[in-house]
Amino acid sequence: LRNLDSLVGRVLTTHRAVIANGSAAAAVASGLPPGRPAVRSFLALPLAVEGRLYGVVALANREAGYRDGWAVALEPLVTTVSALVVGRR
Repeated sequence: LRNLDSLVGRVLTTHRAVIANGSAAAAVASGLPPGRPAVRSFLALPLAVEGRLYGVVALANREAGYRDGWAVALEPLVTTVSALVVGRR
């Protein structure tokens, strides 16, 4: 990832969830190879432990889009995956 001025870059630099729907989500597609589906909705969650970022989980193209409640609902999954990633290192 070379462009941190992007939705994914925002997750990497802030360590916070990013949600975008509609035209705002389309910005994600700017870095994808040709032939990929259009991005209509986007949710990215940081995989972080004790303030250190280990990765990002991203979801896209939910027909109804994403809302803040999705980030809250997925928090147990993100916490578990983060711990697994750290444990494998």
